[in-house]
Amino acid sequence: MNESLSEAASELRRVDHLVFVSLKYTRTVDVIRSVVNRMLNAIDFMINALLEHAKLEKKIAEIPSNQALKAELVRKTFDDEMMKDMIDFYKKMNVPPPTWCPDCRLQRRLAFTNIQNLYKRSCTKCAKS
Repeated sequence: MNESLSEAASELRRVDHLVFVSLKYTRTVDVIRSVVNRMLNAIDFMINALLEHAKLEKKIAEIPSNQALKAELVRKTFDDEMMKDMIDFYKKMNVPPPTWCPDCRLQRRLAFTNIQNLYKRSCTKCAKS
């Protein structure tokens, strides 16, 4: 549970940095898209932490593997307005609740990034390799 909460906090720190630093210098769609993705990841980590806490307190029997089912279980288990607002964030963004875990989504995002490759070549001045 503490691991999920620390992951959520680190994602929110990254969102804060993207909004106040990166967005100031580059106003691109990619930065805004990254902010939204990181906010969704933070919510996923918070949902996981809440479900682990509910399982420890024996409020639920097991934690589902599907993210959509996890979100609905949090909504039913915790009767707090802030929790409902966080779960409703998915609906406000017109994004369906994620069906992949945050790690799998990160791997998919990284697969589409432009990774720079460095190649060995000889020096143009002295021709040494």
